[in-house]
Amino acid sequence: MQTLKNFISPDIHLSQLNSLLRHSHTVVLGGFFLGFTNVAVFWKVLDQSWLVIWLMVLLAVMLFRMGLAFKYKHANKNQINCSLWHKGFVLSSLMQGLCWFTLGLYGVLNLAAEYMAILCVSIAGLIGGSIATTSSSVQAFVAFSAPSLLPIMFMMFYADQSAARVLGLLGVVYFSLMVRAAFDINSILLRNIRNNQALQVAKKKAEELASELYQLSTQDALTQVANRRGFDETLEKEWNRASRNNLGLSLLMLDIDYFKKFNDFYGHLKGDEALKKVAGILKQQAARSSDYVARYGGEEFAIILPDTPAKDALVLAEKICKAVTLNGIEHQASQISNFLTISVGMAHVHAEQSSKPLELVKLADEALYKAKDNGRNCAQG
Repeated sequence: MQTLKNFISPDIHLSQLNSLLRHSHTVVLGGFFLGFTNVAVFWKVLDQSWLVIWLMVLLAVMLFRMGLAFKYKHANKNQINCSLWHKGFVLSSLMQGLCWFTLGLYGVLNLAAEYMAILCVSIAGLIGGSIATTSSSVQAFVAFSAPSLLPIMFMMFYADQSAARVLGLLGVVYFSLMVRAAFDINSILLRNIRNNQALQVAKKKAEELASELYQLSTQDALTQVANRRGFDETLEKEWNRASRNNLGLSLLMLDIDYFKKFNDFYGHLKGDEALKKVAGILKQQAARSSDYVARYGGEEFAIILPDTPAKDALVLAEKICKAVTLNGIEHQASQISNFLTISVGMAHVHAEQSSKPLELVKLADEALYKAKDNGRNCAQG
């Protein structure tokens, strides 16, 4: 019962619909060509008006299938109802099967044995070929093959002529074998789909894990800003980008004033809290998505400012100095203020292929030492 329910209402994957779309032109062209061929063969032995009407109906069914495929091709694949679209493809297969059933029924009633053999071979060949074009959907295969072949075969099986009965029996056996083959092919296809889905899930998890590991390897555990490795890699990347596009690149080097005295006076736990607060202030002030804040080492931080003019970088450096002081982190051991302060060195260059990013770091370091020589708690460019 569950198997029947799964057959009637299967879980359809997008790749199955894509396969039905991909084979639609083969179904249409092959089906109509074979239909036209049969009409030509039976033109002199069957009613010609009936044959023309039948061929027009077959053409209409084929056009319906092409229209369905065209509409599906241009549908938003992220929002489609796979089950509904699958039912549409199954319906088009059923319509095609019923169309061939009418020709077969008409043939059984009006054709001689030799002509009937041609018709049966044509339908059997069409069914055999449809395994490839509908392998992604057993439902579509059965919807086409069952009405197009089985009723005719059963009628022949109960005919008076022994040759017709044998042909009918062979047709039933052939249909059973084709259905079994269709199920086997579909089972392999579905297994591949499930394996591919599992692979994609595993790949996504691996990528997420790799991203997390990389983030951990480039992030300072205490302050939650980038560490020295992240700084070095990002500076190299931004240097190369600035060099390619002839852009300027600014760098701020920041040092907490008298931080060793702060640790000695308040203890290392308070020192860690101060580092985290300063890092938070830096992230708030350097808020552009391209700005890159890093802990360079110890109590020293760095901020990479891509495509930032020197005057804007210096303005930001001064704002950071004021923001740290206004945060009011007590520092009674400081020689210049009752609150924690920082000194900032700013450097700006136009990156060139012939120079190295370390030259920018050297310039920013030199500016930082100037800020310290000028009494600290200031920015120097």
